[in-house]
Formats: sequence, structure tokens, C-alpha cells
Amino acid sequence: MPGTYSLFNLLKDTFDILWQEGEQCPKMMGVGLHGRISGHPTRAMALARFLDYVRSRDRMWICRRLDGRAPGLGSVEIQDSQAS
Repeated sequence: MPGTYSLFNLLKDTFDILWQEGEQCPKMMGVGLHGRISGHPTRAMALARFLDYVRSRDRMWICRRLDGRAPGLGSVEIQDSQAS
């Protein structure tokens, strides 16, 4: 499992690539967390450092998964490909 340095760099590098690609088309990054793993002090510190890094950028929106629809966008209907 990644330690604080490598977890921070993994998240930061992913964000930086998406930030660069987002110049052409907005991007979204999800970070899945498991309480027993991400709750470890070094990983929690890496996540806190990453959130500080992201907050230092302008034009950013950080949300919970439940809030993951960008403000101002209408609802999107998802069709089940398995439906007859």
C-alpha cells in the first residue's frame, strides 16, 4: 500500500494530468476511500495535503459523491443497456 509520499504523488500526478487535459474539456477526478485504509494516519495526512493542493487552484469544485453533479446542470437520464 502506498505511504504518505507515494499516495500524495499518485493523487497529485493524476490531478495534474486531468488539469492539463481540462484546458480543452472539463474533467472530473474521483478518489475512492476505504475507512480502514485511508484512516491510517500517514494516508490521512497524504489526503489532507492533496486537498490543500487542489484547493490552491482556481476554478475547482470539491464535493462528496452524493453531490457529484455540477451545479447548474440538469439531471441526466441513464438508460440501462440490459433493458429489453
